[in-house]
Parts: sequence; structure tokens; C-alpha cells
Amino acid sequence: MQPTRPRKPRDKGKVEGAVLIVERWILARLRNMQFFSVEALNAAIAELLADLNDRPMRRIGRSRRDLFIEIERPALRDLPLEPFEYAEWKQAKVHPDYHIDVLHSFYSVPHRLIGKKVDIR
Repeated sequence: MQPTRPRKPRDKGKVEGAVLIVERWILARLRNMQFFSVEALNAAIAELLADLNDRPMRRIGRSRRDLFIEIERPALRDLPLEPFEYAEWKQAKVHPDYHIDVLHSFYSVPHRLIGKKVDIR
């Protein structure tokens, strides 16, 4: 997975568009309100988000909720029993000082592995 570059909105146009919608339709309405707990703020956001998701979109003429129910929900699968654990695997050769270089950080390994290739995660 390659993240997009910071401060480069052209890399992620759809996401930036979604952020703009949230800023205009949710955050702008909350700007002058005062909240005394995170729970109260979350409740206000949830209410405005439900309204936003129920509004028909101009170009499509249907709401985000309708599209989710019709297209996305049927494609969803059950969550796996075991949580996903993301890892990148690489190979490294053990240096004579029994260290390996992982992203410019050095880690020691058993000395019997000197000169051998090891799998790193």
C-alpha cells in the first residue's frame, strides 16, 4: 500500500472532494455550536451525517444511502474470524557484525546466521 504524498490534493481528488463535502455540510453547521463532551459532539455529527447521506446527489439524483444499500451492501462479505495483520516481507543478508539493515535501522541476529539470507518482516 503506497500512501499519497502529503499536501498534494491532486493525488487524491475523490478523497479531497469528500473532505470538502464534510467541511461544507457538517463542520460549517457545527461552527457556532458549543459542546461540553465528545459524546455530544459525536451525536451532532451523526445526525448531520445521516442527513447528508439521505440527501439526493445532484448529478445522480439518488442519495448516498440508497447507493450503498443497492450496490455496496450486497457486495460486503463477513469479516474474517482472525483480524488482518499487515506485513511486508523482505530478504536481507546478515552482515559480518551479525546485524541486518531494515529501512536504515540495524537489528542484531544470532551470530550463526552471518553471511546467510534471512526473511524479515
